[in-house]
Amino acid sequence: MTDIDFLELVNSCFCTNTRILSRKITRLYDAYLAPSGININQLSILLTIQGLNQRSGDRSATATELAEYLSMDTSSVSRSLRTLERMAIVTMVSPENNRRKKHIELTKHGEEVLMKAFPYWNQAQEKIREQIGTDSFSQMIRLLTTIHPEIDIKNVES
Repeated sequence: MTDIDFLELVNSCFCTNTRILSRKITRLYDAYLAPSGININQLSILLTIQGLNQRSGDRSATATELAEYLSMDTSSVSRSLRTLERMAIVTMVSPENNRRKKHIELTKHGEEVLMKAFPYWNQAQEKIREQIGTDSFSQMIRLLTTIHPEIDIKNVES
């Protein structure tokens, strides 16, 4: 058909390699977090809720703010929040003046789940740090946090 080495294209594709790595890392974190009853996606949502609420001080984060911070689709965040709400981990309250906007907070049970999950998350972090080394781990975090704010899909031509 052609002289193109398609597997070499796959192997050299930044996106494909980050997606493969992301799936593997997600499975690792989920395995470590299993005893806590939540997965890494749920934990990242809980951590972000707490972080955004901590920074805002006087009001709770909204699903839109959460989606924006995590670079997730709002409908995906809403589905995850509904699951966490059914698990009695978060509560979502609409202010009187805007029924469409929901403010999110962890319940007492949610705070307990978060604190229970933290040591398991830390074990997963240590496992990766152990596998790639402390310097590489720190470099990867710096590199990833440098890349993701710079990617702007709005400026990609169709």
